[in-house]
Amino acid sequence: MPLSESFTTNQSLGYPNKINFTDTSTGSDVLVTARRVYIQDVDGNYIVEEGTTTDYEVWAYADSTITLDVLTQDTAANITVQWVNSGGTALYEVTSPTVYRLYAITYYIYLIKAQASRPNLRFHANFYSNEIRLISSLREAYDAIYYAGDLGSAQAACNRSTVLISQPANFF
Repeated sequence: MPLSESFTTNQSLGYPNKINFTDTSTGSDVLVTARRVYIQDVDGNYIVEEGTTTDYEVWAYADSTITLDVLTQDTAANITVQWVNSGGTALYEVTSPTVYRLYAITYYIYLIKAQASRPNLRFHANFYSNEIRLISSLREAYDAIYYAGDLGSAQAACNRSTVLISQPANFF
């Protein structure tokens, strides 16, 4: 059966800087020897691990999963995976717009725990309105990608979340 290429991507709680990739392809092609992962942000920049000199990360074909340590904040990106032959020629390619929001989600979980230990926080207008802003930004980032494929709007929502969580004294 010929290769029917596909992949999934996610993050693991506690590691917002890392992206996990899993090859979910079916079938096979004896010419495929490796994969390449391209992570391109909304500005067209390629995101790679420190020390990588190409625009992509190499993903060994023998490994069905790979984890890349590439994020410093919540990010919307086009993810492209290529299945390549021994000469480096792409035989198959899949691109998917994706948003990684685990920095803001982690902070939101922290806020939930803070409210459990200090229930009156919820009645503090500044706290509550900014918590709602954070939740809205998280949802907007998700919706922009998964319903509209809109990297720009998703990244703008991520940027709003980043401002909130990077300045807690001003917002929470």
